[in-house]
Parts: sequence; C-alpha cells; structure tokens
Amino acid sequence: MKNKKFIAIIPARSGSKGFIDKNTMSLNGTPLFTHSIRFANKLSFIDDVLFLTDSEDYAKIAKIHGASVPYIRSKNSSSDTAMEEDILIELSSKISFDDITHILWLRPTHPLRDLEKFEEAYSMFDNEFLDSVCLVTP
Repeated sequence: MKNKKFIAIIPARSGSKGFIDKNTMSLNGTPLFTHSIRFANKLSFIDDVLFLTDSEDYAKIAKIHGASVPYIRSKNSSSDTAMEEDILIELSSKISFDDITHILWLRPTHPLRDLEKFEEAYSMFDNEFLDSVCLVTP
C-alpha cells in the first residue's frame, strides 16, 4: 500500500460539560490528548497526524507534541451535539484528499492503546484488502 496515504485524526474539542476540561487533564504529566498524538506518531503506517480542535490553546499544545493543526474547528463541528460526520464534512471542505487517503480515527479520551494490535490491524487492512478495520477491547 505504498501509494496509499494514511492520516490519523484526533478530534478534541474544548468545553466538555460532563467532565470539565477532560481533554487537557494531566495523565503522566501531559494533557490527555497528547498521548493519542504520540501514539499515532509511533505507528509505522501513519503519514500525518491531524489534530482537529476548536481551541487555539489545544492547537498550540498539539503542535508541540507533533501534530498538524490545519484549521480551527467551527462551532458547528464542535458543539455538544456534533457527530464524527460533522467533523469529517468540515475537514473535507477545508482540505482536498486523494481517493487513496485512509483515516485512522483516534479519540483523545482513550490514551491506553496497544501499538502491536494497531500494526496488526493495519496489516490485515493492507493484506486482505479490507474496506475498514475496527479494534474493540472488551
């Protein structure tokens, strides 16, 4: 799959109401969302890590930890009721992707991931010509 591009997307909005500022809570000395950025950067198949946020402060931190921040999300894609589709629709209106671009969606609130399992999933996706792969942990 050398001709295919893989991007990791980490969506992290500010203004959470149930758990105030959860995305910036410290975990092992760094904000929660930075663990997802660092994880994505360790994956062998990821070409770029896009951090999509509505916060200039989050954006600054994300850049320090190795993510690209192509734009600041709109109120519509950052509202309490926004769905993943809203984020992806906005992304596609801001950036033009080739048909061969694939997405790895990494939620910032799930920092504990198994690198080997993700590499295995990529191998399945690549070798078995699957449309998608979803990792689920019981």
